[in-house]
Amino acid sequence: MEKNKYLKIGAILFFIVLAAYSCYATEHSLHLLSPNLPEVLVWAITIAFFFVASYASKMIVDALNQNIYLENRKWHLIGGIILMILFWLLVSMPTNTHTFFYNERVCDVVLSDITTTENYLDQIEKRQITLPEFDSVELKVNQKYKELNAEFNGIGPSHKKGNGQFVMQRMSEINELLGSNIAVDPRFNVHDVTILNRYNTSIHKELERVKREKYQAPHSAVEEAGLLLDDLYVIEDTVKVMTSLGKPNEGIITQTEGVLQNAYTLIKNNSQYVKFSGDDESIYCAEKITTKTRQLKNVIKVWQEFLGGKYKGKGFFYWIMISILVDLGAFIFFDIAFKKEDY
Repeated sequence: MEKNKYLKIGAILFFIVLAAYSCYATEHSLHLLSPNLPEVLVWAITIAFFFVASYASKMIVDALNQNIYLENRKWHLIGGIILMILFWLLVSMPTNTHTFFYNERVCDVVLSDITTTENYLDQIEKRQITLPEFDSVELKVNQKYKELNAEFNGIGPSHKKGNGQFVMQRMSEINELLGSNIAVDPRFNVHDVTILNRYNTSIHKELERVKREKYQAPHSAVEEAGLLLDDLYVIEDTVKVMTSLGKPNEGIITQTEGVLQNAYTLIKNNSQYVKFSGDDESIYCAEKITTKTRQLKNVIKVWQEFLGGKYKGKGFFYWIMISILVDLGAFIFFDIAFKKEDY
């Protein structure tokens, strides 16, 4: 009798240890999913759910134990299985797995998210992408300048050198194409090479202006991209330190996520000035923007991706097994501690 008493006490203690670890993992995952919920409320829900799941395991064990008397044995078994599915298989096990996997992967995901986002912001800030429509404008302007140049040097249609009517007409057409107002030299039929050089310099300057103002990222986007890059460079150093320590800090991750969310929004609004890699465009330009860091916080999204084959070979299955073993151990100790005595 005394031995049985110590066994029950030991089982209760081990149950509390494993249950606490399981509840921590469940609470962490649920709070990541719904950060606006009060943490005390999430803890209360988590503990209640785990005790229901533990009691469900006892219902199943009692229903299968033929050495004890139990009314409605069949319904105990069915009820226990249903409760286990609802409170353990659909809540505790997947959230625990998510927390273990999240803690292992989040630092790497955050750093990768920062690096990729910095690359796209850099394209905007440095105006690396020019809209393809500019090529047509540039081609037309260059063609007209080529004709102008030939006429000026006496190898055009009139075979006359100098700043004549044909040259002036082409300059007028170039101004119209560029929406500019390049001054046309009024000296008629004067073959002065400085006139041609001035036309050439002015046309190239106007082409650059038009490209910058109409076919590249606007100044406001360039300026905002620069500010966001400054923020990300600072945060990146902090995240690298966090990664080296191997201990995720939710405060830092949340701060990073806020900056990334703003960066994603800017990139989406200026996506025509960005060259995306892989399937990044669908992520950065989604109707509802969700950063890669935020996606990892979502237990439902992570499981969807796992079932879709994304995390093969990345340890996810290992954390499923750890989650099952932790909960299974807790259920076994619960059943030992509150075992129904033989009649």
